[in-house]
Amino acid sequence: MGKSTFITGAKHWDAITFNGHIMMDALAKHLLGLSTWGMTDVGEVLETYCHLKNGDEEVWIDEWRCLASRLKREAEEKEKKGYIASAASLYLRASVDFNAWEGYMGGGYPMGI
Repeated sequence: MGKSTFITGAKHWDAITFNGHIMMDALAKHLLGLSTWGMTDVGEVLETYCHLKNGDEEVWIDEWRCLASRLKREAEEKEKKGYIASAASLYLRASVDFNAWEGYMGGGYPMGI
């Protein structure tokens, strides 16, 4: 039977990086962890990270704001059609994604929603 990587001294998961920017990497792990509770979607988080450039804060803001805005529009459409549970899920994910870029900037909405 093979040895566990934990026992053999393999790197811990916190050594995984997404783009080499310490804060953006930490937020990626945080956002992926929120998927357990339906607060994010793993595919959306990973796709957004594919669009980011190392340490480029403007791209960070734009990508998360665009995703959050799209989810908010989808939530509003579902709500108008009476799909309340679907709308609630989309609103939740949109709020987390709005916070991903707003929280990173340290408060306020510098580019507007």
